[in-house]
Amino acid sequence: MFKKGQAVKVFAKFGHQQKPEWQRATVAEDMTGPRGVKVNINNGTYDADRRHVRAWHPLPEGDLNEWAQAHYRPLVELIRRGVIGLLGDGPSVVSEQPEDFIVNVHDFSVAPEIIEVEAITGFHQVPSWGVSCWMPTLGDRNNPPDVSEAVCGNARSDHEAAALLLRSIVEERHRRFWQTLNDDLYWEQLEEEARLANQA
Repeated sequence: MFKKGQAVKVFAKFGHQQKPEWQRATVAEDMTGPRGVKVNINNGTYDADRRHVRAWHPLPEGDLNEWAQAHYRPLVELIRRGVIGLLGDGPSVVSEQPEDFIVNVHDFSVAPEIIEVEAITGFHQVPSWGVSCWMPTLGDRNNPPDVSEAVCGNARSDHEAAALLLRSIVEERHRRFWQTLNDDLYWEQLEEEARLANQA
């Protein structure tokens, strides 16, 4: 049963939305009937089908920092071991920002993030490690070359986060190797065609 003021999520379509999606709301009145729930959302009160309303459990204030503080050192050590053992790089490529619980390796970083998971009891915010990569972007006439952050994924445990980071680094090295090789072959082909055209 839902109580007045309880945080929930409602699966509904409002305004100009193309399709329904889960949206945060609060219960407007204690739920008395078996099917309908009155909810406050987007500055209005709506009747929602009970089957489309789920409890929403936010992560309490400060819990993310406490979780990150407890898991940061083990995560750093796992990453160092993986960098040495799997990538063959020295431990110096791992840099730390302990005040923010961030670990950097080459163009990749791991930082604490809140994610939302769906369970039988509703939607729960939980702490996780977010892995991301800084990717170069090409410039054009109006914009200089820059970098943008690409999300690699999230992991709930230290082992999963270290594995995701190392897998992402290997995949990116693999991608860059073949891209560079293809670019080299392309330019070699152009040079060969130009050489043959000059001989004709």
